[in-house]
Amino acid sequence: MMSIPALSKPPFRADHVGSLLRPEELLDARYAEGPEKPTVDDLRALEDRHIPNVISLQEKVGLQSVTDGEFRRASFRSPVVSRVDGFTTVPQDPIWAARDETGHSHPLGDAPLAIAKLARNRGIATHEFEFLRPRTDRTPKIALPAPSYHFFYRHPEKAAYSDPEDYLDD
Repeated sequence: MMSIPALSKPPFRADHVGSLLRPEELLDARYAEGPEKPTVDDLRALEDRHIPNVISLQEKVGLQSVTDGEFRRASFRSPVVSRVDGFTTVPQDPIWAARDETGHSHPLGDAPLAIAKLARNRGIATHEFEFLRPRTDRTPKIALPAPSYHFFYRHPEKAAYSDPEDYLDD
């Protein structure tokens, strides 16, 4: 059997799918309500504190491409909704809540719904990349959900697009 040399610079194989497990402190802060709910700045500071740990973990196990663990996101799809005009969110079925090994549950966040013509108003994950890049000598990776994924959450009476091709074009 022929051995394939490990590459440290792209292109290299990188099967890296999904978010990394968020620390309980971060999950609790993200989903807190009322007086327990942190400010946007407090939540950002908490993310900033935890992300270097997950970068280090990925480097220690030898990954050539590292992520921020998607620690700044309630869900892998969440930056698209906040950075593309025309989206709103709707509650999703509670069956999709995230549960840890003890049964502690956190919602995955609301599902995106296009209610108007879509237009990107700023970089979708630029802020995540700008934090990650200077903290690793590996190849930084930021996930972007496919546009087709968001079309899955469609409510015929409320959706702005009836034709998937028009939606995907935008």
